[in-house]
Amino acid sequence: MTSGSKQTAVDGAPPHVDDDVHAELVALMFHTMTPLLTVGGMTIGLSLLVGLRTGHWQALLIACAAGLVTAFRIGCFIGYRREAQPKRSRLWERRYALGTTLFSAVLASFSIYAFAMGNGNARVMAVVMVVGYCAGIVTRASVRPQLAVRAVIAAAVPLTIVAGAGLTPERIGIAVALAALIVVSLDTVKNTYAITVDQIVTRRAFARQAAFDGLTGLANRTMLEERLAALLASGRSGVGVHFIDLDHFKLANDTHGHAAGDAVLRVVGERLRAIGHPVAFAARYGGDEFVVVQAPVTRLEEVERLGITLVDLIGTACWWNGKEVPMGASVGSIVVDRAHDDAAAAIAAADAAMIAAKRTGRGRAVLRPLEPVDGEDPAGADARGRAA
Repeated sequence: MTSGSKQTAVDGAPPHVDDDVHAELVALMFHTMTPLLTVGGMTIGLSLLVGLRTGHWQALLIACAAGLVTAFRIGCFIGYRREAQPKRSRLWERRYALGTTLFSAVLASFSIYAFAMGNGNARVMAVVMVVGYCAGIVTRASVRPQLAVRAVIAAAVPLTIVAGAGLTPERIGIAVALAALIVVSLDTVKNTYAITVDQIVTRRAFARQAAFDGLTGLANRTMLEERLAALLASGRSGVGVHFIDLDHFKLANDTHGHAAGDAVLRVVGERLRAIGHPVAFAARYGGDEFVVVQAPVTRLEEVERLGITLVDLIGTACWWNGKEVPMGASVGSIVVDRAHDDAAAAIAAADAAMIAAKRTGRGRAVLRPLEPVDGEDPAGADARGRAA
């Protein structure tokens, strides 16, 4: 649970959610254009009808304003769907908020006009449109609570004031009902936002648990195979795969305990994440085994150089509870070209190269071709076992 999921009150500060969660919340607002078209069309049509029947220029002006604002909101929807990028979600939220605020002002203007002109039918129309609009805002925009609150207040408060200004039982009753609608809407916005954020954060947490290793923070075996398969399927030539096996890891576990072993694995994860380019991604394959994928690769020397770098990087001892814990690694590297798109075979070949590195004395990096060497089947590497 993130701190953003616990901030449910609209307290004048933007709710603190990370960019990915924020992007999902904004996407929910742009999910469908139907409510926008419905309320926009109703406002334009009713304003035109009243204006043409009464000859009041105010109603016709409101109809024009509703048309312009509705066109702007439709443009925002179309633009968002063409360019739905998480990094720009806050920009699209601001555009959505601008359109919503402007439309709330149009509805407020129609409400004031309807009650000022004294036409009962126009008043009913104003109440129906504002109530329907607020219900739509609560349903659709509660995921951004400050935006929703501003829209509800801007549309409903002016209507509440002009309705209650008549000081007749009927008008006061309308004002009281509208005030109750505002209060209920604000409470619904708060609760809907909290529930939605909790659901998104929980779903993302479960997704992360399914794709990442909890100890090291690296991708797990399943995610590795999926991402490597996708990378190979993209047709990109030159992908390096490095299979890493920690040297003497069992000895460290036996000497210092499993807690020290976990600390070693976490350190390896931190060091692999810190490499950056040219590493596409790194994963914990299982136990004390890791895989690093390098892309793009244009020369074999690049893969060989990274393999050596991995040996040196992981080979630096770490400290645990004031004790120095020796570390080391054997690395097997292969290069996959366009002729191969089997992720499992690529990993198995890199595994076989790592076995060759172990046999030559550990603490080494070996670069081998993807195809089996000397009649060996890379996929059978596991059956031969590993030295600790």
